Amino acid sequence: MTRSILTILTNGLTFSLAMSMAGTGSSLAQTYPSKPVRILTAEAGGAFDIAARTFTRPVSEGLGQRVIIDNRPSILIPNLIKSAPADGYTVCYLGTSFLMAPILGEATYNPSTEFSPVTLLNLSHQVLAVNRSLPVASVKELIAMAKAQPGALNYAKGRDGSGGHLASELFISMAAINMVAIPFKGGGPAIASVLAGQTQVIFANSPEVAEYFKSGRLKLLGVSTPKATPLAPGLKPISDDLPGFEASSGAMMFAPPQTPVPVIQRLNQEMVRYAKSTEGREGMLKLGLDPVGSTSEELSVYVKYQTTKWTKVIEDGKVGGAR
Repeated sequence: MTRSILTILTNGLTFSLAMSMAGTGSSLAQTYPSKPVRILTAEAGGAFDIAARTFTRPVSEGLGQRVIIDNRPSILIPNLIKSAPADGYTVCYLGTSFLMAPILGEATYNPSTEFSPVTLLNLSHQVLAVNRSLPVASVKELIAMAKAQPGALNYAKGRDGSGGHLASELFISMAAINMVAIPFKGGGPAIASVLAGQTQVIFANSPEVAEYFKSGRLKLLGVSTPKATPLAPGLKPISDDLPGFEASSGAMMFAPPQTPVPVIQRLNQEMVRYAKSTEGREGMLKLGLDPVGSTSEELSVYVKYQTTKWTKVIEDGKVGGAR
């Protein structure tokens, strides 16, 4: 995602960053880092663990210290970061579920004020896919069918608040249509249900459905980002037929609250260097991720915008704890 796309995402929202500069901030920044940096991220083998391990070596080289991945259950990481020393030696790398948990009633922290933003490293988009037998060939035709047959179409979703679920709820709301949600325990079973014709529609990450599209087992109608992406060549943005539609998930790095600004800037410098490098871009694209590498200020704006946007979607759709 480029700076211009970030502007589209924030929709003109203004930014006010309030990060405390501790009295020892300047002296700490002069020697930082003097020991390994630990990055807390989700369970081993998951998407975030895999992505994080692609940047440990280049970022370690840039910082001059080892970067160590520490896998923890996602639900525990925010509280571990909140209570960690504000010295930049323990940070986290998390996804949009970090922002959704408080909205869904699963956590009580405030992601906009209780953490120090470092960078929005990358984005993952969703693609709108349908069963190959469904007689539609575009987003416009799908919306027309749903309007003509209210409640006749089923959409598959993983857990409440997942990226695919929220994209579906936003799509239904903006298109003013009625589709029935069929819940599954995860993205894999949800995709399998569309392949089998048990459900007709799904929003999924493009790498998850790419092989089914290539083999003709699924039809892809559009991508959730406001611009076409090289990760889904030739696929039009959904916003071409549904103006204003955008649904993406961010991979974000945060430090403990009150981490000195110079330390944040040093971390940001190396993470952005990686995101903008040929190695970084190619590595993320191979994983189905759109490289970003934002400033800490841009991440703060992104967090506030996403929180406001998805709070409305969750409340309107009566999702999870917002029921």
